[in-house]
Amino acid sequence: MYHLWLKSAVFLLLLTASPALAQEYGSFTDSRDGTTYKTVQIGNQIWFAENVKYIADDIACRSDAKHGASVKNYGCLYSWADAQKVCPAGFHLPSKVEFSRLLVHVGEGQEGSENLRASSWKGGKNGSGFSALPAGAFKADNFASFGSAAYFWTVSKCSKEGNNDAYSMTIAQGSVSAKSCNSEGTDFLSVRCIKDAEESGKLNIFTDRRDGNKYKTVEIGNQIWLAENMKYIADGIDYKSTKKPNEYGYLYKFDDAKKVCPSGWHLPSRVEFDRLLTSVGKEETGSDNLRHRKWDKGKNVSGFGALPAGKCEKKGCSSAEVAAYFWSSTEQNKKNAYGLYVDAGKTIVNSGKSASYLSVRCIKDTNNEEPEKSPLSNAALQSTAAKDPVQSKNNNAASQVASEPKAAEGFFTDSRDGHKYKIMQIEEQTWMAENLRYSGVKHYSVDGDSKNDAVYGFLYEWQEAKQACPVGWHLPSEEDFEDLIDYVGGDNKTGAENLRATIWSYADDQSGKEMTGFGALPAGLYLAGDYYNFGEDAGFWSSTEEDSSNAYGLSIEKRSVYLGSGAKTGAFSVRCLKDSP
Repeated sequence: MYHLWLKSAVFLLLLTASPALAQEYGSFTDSRDGTTYKTVQIGNQIWFAENVKYIADDIACRSDAKHGASVKNYGCLYSWADAQKVCPAGFHLPSKVEFSRLLVHVGEGQEGSENLRASSWKGGKNGSGFSALPAGAFKADNFASFGSAAYFWTVSKCSKEGNNDAYSMTIAQGSVSAKSCNSEGTDFLSVRCIKDAEESGKLNIFTDRRDGNKYKTVEIGNQIWLAENMKYIADGIDYKSTKKPNEYGYLYKFDDAKKVCPSGWHLPSRVEFDRLLTSVGKEETGSDNLRHRKWDKGKNVSGFGALPAGKCEKKGCSSAEVAAYFWSSTEQNKKNAYGLYVDAGKTIVNSGKSASYLSVRCIKDTNNEEPEKSPLSNAALQSTAAKDPVQSKNNNAASQVASEPKAAEGFFTDSRDGHKYKIMQIEEQTWMAENLRYSGVKHYSVDGDSKNDAVYGFLYEWQEAKQACPVGWHLPSEEDFEDLIDYVGGDNKTGAENLRATIWSYADDQSGKEMTGFGALPAGLYLAGDYYNFGEDAGFWSSTEEDSSNAYGLSIEKRSVYLGSGAKTGAFSVRCLKDSP
């Protein structure tokens, strides 16, 4: 896991001075031609550690042989169309998001370049084991950049309208970027394949006693979902048939969608869909992991098995075989409600007209469902504390948190914009129990999506973070965060679980316990034009400087909570602390 903060200057020196990221190599033999490739695991991704060299009658392989770029050592340069064909079964051409996750792990700029470049490439340290070689490219009918740069296709199209470009990852001696655009028609670049994730969902069968319909079910994270669309019909239920009702189910209006789930199951809330996306990923990754394998190269890693049933409105039906729409139980207003949208390139939670007809996926009832309106409510806190007390052998404070939560709650209204924040008293400190969302200074929406503002707050660079808290409150110091860590159980898994909101969970059911009421959410960070770690980590600025370029902050991850330093130009969450009387 890439840390949001560097724990110390010593850690930074170790990272840049040694190949600490290096992994042991594996191998994979392509059954099509018998070629054996080295593989390497970087983070939770498994990559080819060599460029692809697959050749077939309908695939054009170019190499700059004139300058010594043999196919054996440097692989082939492919067009974008051919690049999508050359990865063997079990591997695929990576997306821009997957390359961005690689860079989160290995670093950016010169650091990332050194960690990705083979040691045989001048200045390369190959700390990651990726072993990039400068094969160059073929552009405008000429070979270019052999010996100085490496270019790797992604499957992702550039977003500019009217162009025929696709994204690539570019590695040079002092830089690395996954944001370059290259012509899919005329450019030939290298290819690195990434291994398909194995299906993690545990499939079972559920029979609806009302009509005898059988549905596959799947466990994703700590949620159990129907893995098929609802097909329930009854008097008083308004529905529309899809083109393939036995396979795609039926479409329902919002009010009727709330009635069709069988006993023991319910229409998921917006929060529950957010948790699903935290488990499976967002954008392209989430789409790939949710879509059935028969839908436009879906991977269905989650087992959710989404199918493109489309939607219907007064003017007619649309998007069949293009997109899937699923109702949530959460209303936006009298005329609109939230739902999950999935197409072949992204997945998001957004709102639509309640009179529309959408698909329904039911989620199994639990005994400790989070309240929909306020995932930080004290009721949820008390329920969680009663069911899952923290065991701490050596920390009396942590034991006190688990057995007798002392987080006294209340509310504070920011007079500058009217935003109301839940607040919690933890020992002698009074904290905002929600991330700040004050827009009067420079800020960024979490993951670049304004729909996240209400729940996750904003991300701020350090200078703006110091100005963002309202009168009577301040940005906490490093010492303030140290006191908080001591109280919640230390810089370990216990401390992290006690700070994380209950709705923040991981695929292996490592859910937050939120014993303190702090309710941390994984908003990630914004740095140098890209968003990272949304759904995975939380980082909060402190007011304490390390030097002219860096400041300290609090990081909360899956199994740890710690203080470290980060670049002031990075944007992180802000939690305000009440001034002492």
